[in-house]
Amino acid sequence: MGLSGVKPNDFTFSTNLKACGLLNGLDIGRQIHDICVKTGFDMVNVVGNSIIDMYSKCGRINEAACMFEVMPVRNLISWNAMIAGYTVAGFCEKALVLFQKMQEVGGFLDEFTFTSTLKACSDLGAIKEGNQIHAFLITGGFLYSVSTAVAGALIDLYVKCGKLFMARRVFSHIEEKHVISWTALILGYWKECESIRELVKSKKLKKEAGRSWVEIDKEVHFFYGGDDTHPLTEKIHEILKEMERRMKEELGYVYGVKYALHDVEEESKMENLRVHSEKLAIGLALVCGGSEEGRKVIRVFKNLRVCGDCHEFIKEITGDFVLQSSYPPEISYHFGLGNPT
Repeated sequence: MGLSGVKPNDFTFSTNLKACGLLNGLDIGRQIHDICVKTGFDMVNVVGNSIIDMYSKCGRINEAACMFEVMPVRNLISWNAMIAGYTVAGFCEKALVLFQKMQEVGGFLDEFTFTSTLKACSDLGAIKEGNQIHAFLITGGFLYSVSTAVAGALIDLYVKCGKLFMARRVFSHIEEKHVISWTALILGYWKECESIRELVKSKKLKKEAGRSWVEIDKEVHFFYGGDDTHPLTEKIHEILKEMERRMKEELGYVYGVKYALHDVEEESKMENLRVHSEKLAIGLALVCGGSEEGRKVIRVFKNLRVCGDCHEFIKEITGDFVLQSSYPPEISYHFGLGNPT
């Protein structure tokens, strides 16, 4: 388009920035952002919103926040993009603060606002704030008649905070049960889990599987939890076990088994944690000898949140003990909300 002499407009920049976010194309996204600044399009609302969304999906939440702060006009999409960005990146306190500011300025709230904010409450265990949102939703008649996603987020909050009675109460009021609602409820009922799963299957409901991906020599490699289809699977497991051994001996690392499936043996829990998709992606990058090529950063992307054990694992292997080894000294992981092609 540039070579043809046709000048881009706000729609051009917005859609290309969205593509960068879906592909986690941070470098290209930054280049487009630079062009937007030079041409003045960065101050156009739709483009600014896309810049926030792109940086959030590429794991650069501070850069997204900077864009949000300098925007001359913020609309509903601006607020939603920033709240969602904070929540997905794990800055849930900031998400709740921003939600409060949004209410103070009299901004209109929609299902995306409530879903992201309730997710932040869930991750924080902020049951008081969640109850306040629930009361607001009921008063406004918003919860059960409009959005299954909001109801699913509310169920997830109550389940994680141990309020199973409230979770079932919300679930019972949903007219059209969606996979999000069923899945959220299943978290809290391990004994009844199998029967509920069978019911979900009978209704032909499917949930997007969690997966991680890493780029090696311009080729993207995808992993699901427990994935053994990669040709280097054996070597991946060998290097991960070696890393675990060294971390136990030198740092006292132990598995965060509370993040594993509840209804399996302790040894199986540890094995399940070892084959989480993000660890497999990291293992492949280590097998491929990133440090030998002078690469200091391994970027791992996910379509869902990282678990607590994997988070601790990543922190440990990027510490001082790794800096003295032959492995790359820095690993970053990002939460891609879309699927790359």
